[in-house]
Amino acid sequence: MIFRDTPYCAPTDHQYALIGRAVAEWTIIEHLINNLLGRLIGASAFPTRAITERLTGPGREEALSLLAEIHSIRYQHRILDEGGVAALKRIDRRFRTLKRVRNDVAHLIWIRSSDDEMFATGLTAQLPEAPPSRWKQGAIVTNIEIEHWIACVAAFGDEIGRLLAVLPERDETSWLSPSVLAN
Repeated sequence: MIFRDTPYCAPTDHQYALIGRAVAEWTIIEHLINNLLGRLIGASAFPTRAITERLTGPGREEALSLLAEIHSIRYQHRILDEGGVAALKRIDRRFRTLKRVRNDVAHLIWIRSSDDEMFATGLTAQLPEAPPSRWKQGAIVTNIEIEHWIACVAAFGDEIGRLLAVLPERDETSWLSPSVLAN
């Protein structure tokens, strides 16, 4: 492929590692979001994973938004107080914002400009109604910018963890038959 035909176009090992770390860090975020969704609906870990593994990013966004509304209106802050609902809404907004960058990192073509920066491009025509992407039409992105995004994602994971800590975890063992428990 043209982008790998010359060593001058291929990202450095460090740059490839940054791209890989960015994608791996986001996988942790999706796992935390899935756990959060399960706790918000009062489900135990196994059925939560069975359902949330099939959700797309937009599905997770919609679920977060709906659950903030449900906990505020239907449950009237009995499970998640006003501060918790506000934290959930912040998590929803941050998830939407950080996910756009994750999609760019994961789906664009990366070409080394120098050892300290890369050119990211989708090599596609962007439709006018598509959400704006900083990098989709091509942009120079520094290693430091990707490292900063990774740090933001790690801090976001901590924020999700703090909300998870105040939500009860459901134990499903009382629902299972003895034969399932034996396995």
